[in-house]
Amino acid sequence: MQIGWSLGAGTDRLGTAGAWASAQYFGAIGQTNIIATNGATFYITGVQLERGSNATSFEFIDYGRQLIQCQRYYEKSYDTSTAPGTNTTTGFWTMAGSTNQSNNMLLPIRWKVEKRAAPTVTGYANDGTSGLFNYGRNGASGTTTATFDSIGTSGCRGIANAGAAWVVAFVEAQYAASAEL
Repeated sequence: MQIGWSLGAGTDRLGTAGAWASAQYFGAIGQTNIIATNGATFYITGVQLERGSNATSFEFIDYGRQLIQCQRYYEKSYDTSTAPGTNTTTGFWTMAGSTNQSNNMLLPIRWKVEKRAAPTVTGYANDGTSGLFNYGRNGASGTTTATFDSIGTSGCRGIANAGAAWVVAFVEAQYAASAEL
């Protein structure tokens, strides 16, 4: 099955609306070719596919609820419209504290929404480099390998090596967590 919305088609690809045909048509005779109309706007809403032959009422799910449902499978620290790996500090995750005897800061992350399964987590430095965190401490700053452990459906722990034991440090980074099917 294929469903399409014709934004423009030549006259040889237009057929009678609502009628079966043996030719391959992409639109209906008399349609407005949106792509040939200056300033035209195309909106689509209220489309729902149904199983069976009986239509049900349209199910409208508001944006907030839809976002929560999606975050069960995927979330990121980046703003909604920003792709992971983008060079930005907007929305970055930050933590200040002390390193341990192994030079590491242990960084708790709580997911915004419980995941359907333990996700795969990727860290990003502020310049967008995958697999790195930014860190800073007295006398040094830079990037370090982004490591995650204790990954579960409610959160995980990031680990950032700041290069010195028992010092005050901070980490700035972005992350993405995917529990896709």
